[in-house]
Amino acid sequence: MLFMLLAFFRIIGAFPYRWKWETKGIEDMLVKFVLRQSVVAVVWSWVVVMFLVTLSLSCVINAPNFNRGITSTITIYILNFVSYITAAILFTYLATNSSKLANIIRRLDQAGAGLRRPLVQRNDAMQLVCGAGMVASLAYATYASFRGTLAAPLTKSGVLYHLPATTCDIAIETSTLALGLSLYFVLKIVSTEIREAVEVLVPQPHPYHLTSNWVNGFSTKTSLKWKILPHSHHTAALQAVEEQEGSGGGVVGEVVRCRVSRRLLALDDIVVDVVQYAGPPAAMILLASTVNATVMLYLTITNLRSHRLDTYYVAYITTKILSVIQITFVPDCLSSQREKCLRLVRGMLASHDTCTHTETGLRDVERILSTGAKFLVCRLFTLDRHIILSVASSVVTYLVIALQFGLSETPQQTEVNCTMPENT
Repeated sequence: MLFMLLAFFRIIGAFPYRWKWETKGIEDMLVKFVLRQSVVAVVWSWVVVMFLVTLSLSCVINAPNFNRGITSTITIYILNFVSYITAAILFTYLATNSSKLANIIRRLDQAGAGLRRPLVQRNDAMQLVCGAGMVASLAYATYASFRGTLAAPLTKSGVLYHLPATTCDIAIETSTLALGLSLYFVLKIVSTEIREAVEVLVPQPHPYHLTSNWVNGFSTKTSLKWKILPHSHHTAALQAVEEQEGSGGGVVGEVVRCRVSRRLLALDDIVVDVVQYAGPPAAMILLASTVNATVMLYLTITNLRSHRLDTYYVAYITTKILSVIQITFVPDCLSSQREKCLRLVRGMLASHDTCTHTETGLRDVERILSTGAKFLVCRLFTLDRHIILSVASSVVTYLVIALQFGLSETPQQTEVNCTMPENT
């Protein structure tokens, strides 16, 4: 799933890299992941990006005047400026910072994370539902926009604004969807590795263990390439040393706990890289979606004065709302997995008579989990579920202000769709 999204990124010019798995070693038992920048992909990337940026700037420069009231005219200009300037910056950012995304993928592979593991599960329902809803609503909005544009006479406005705007809207929403899903699945890989690292500390009879994949008392996850010894030897050695010393603080056990702490710190560094790469795009997506939802809701309400519901606006509003929800839930899998692991470690500390070495190791793991990197968007705010309430509050506030001005004005003509020709 992750590499399907990266392939789509390469098509839209946001990831000019190619990858493959090479087999090396005796009897080709060693598999190496290779990620290289491709010259052809780089050229394609800049051609696509310059094309999309040109279309975005064309939408801003050639935005038509629909001869509406003052409030409606201002809101439409704000909508066009914020949407398409943000789109131009977003396309350029993704292309120029593709090396950061490539570095994240390389670090995941170097850490032994399962890049090719199955990622789609039941707990991904929120992301999948939002993605499906965005695709469906975008398809209808695109159909309505193209239908109105093609039905109208060919004019300068149609060539320089309506067709570029419709094309840019498709590129913006698909890029947003692919970016959100890519970040989500990268963080899901990290969260899965965090869970498996913590599970190494938990013996089978422990009531707080998270899964049931155990052999001789310890986890048998094949993706844990960083373990010191093979599973059977590791467990036997650990149990033998701890039985001799009469406590849970044996030499091997202490080494394992140190390795777990280092493992968690390495995964936390990957999260920091993800946040640095994804912070600016997330801020731009949230800003553009909030402005679009506010203006489109205002235009929908003002259209109701003429007893007409524009389904194009409804579809576009749905797309933007789902976009906000999808981006907001990107770090949700990581935060929830950290909370589960924290409960697991604290349960071990509370329910087991541990020696000094064991307690110190568990305290280190607890501290790393509790102080892990947060998804700080440009160091302005933390991306979590509370953002949905903040966005909803902003939309309602500015919608009420716009309606107070707009509904007091006398409409000069029948309201029309701001992304479709005037006579539709």
